[in-house]
Amino acid sequence: MISWLAWIPIIFFLVIIQKTVVGVLAFHHLSVDLTMIFVVFAGLNMSMARGSVLTLWAGFLVSVLTGSVTALFMCVYLVIFSLSHLISTRILARTSLFIVCFTMLCAALEGILLMAINRYYLGVTGIEGMLWAILPQIPVLGILSPLFFHAFKKIEAVIHVRKY
Repeated sequence: MISWLAWIPIIFFLVIIQKTVVGVLAFHHLSVDLTMIFVVFAGLNMSMARGSVLTLWAGFLVSVLTGSVTALFMCVYLVIFSLSHLISTRILARTSLFIVCFTMLCAALEGILLMAINRYYLGVTGIEGMLWAILPQIPVLGILSPLFFHAFKKIEAVIHVRKY
């Protein structure tokens, strides 16, 4: 139970980094969804219950801080987490190349889901603007994912250390 609670400030910190530091350094031209890397990590490395709760929390924080439709990112992240968790039971070799490719696939899926929801449910028309926002994010997330996976594994090792 304590390990679940320890991830909450880490997710909050990721969302803050994602929305402030990356926005300032990229001058609002590039949006990097760092919580997507956490969602893929949770899907590949955590249990279904723990990962889904933390994924929903991450989606809630992103939805609240971006001012998007309520629960939009919660739903998208839950779909991607479920796909990642399904893949984790089938794939044993988790090399850096697999992590890069799979994170890029999940980022593309997130973009497709967000574009579809924006187009069909919210009636947004200009798809070109959304494409220019999503396409540069995919390789950046792929490149950053092994670094963040390594950091998340270190954090998980620290969290699970028990002192007797």
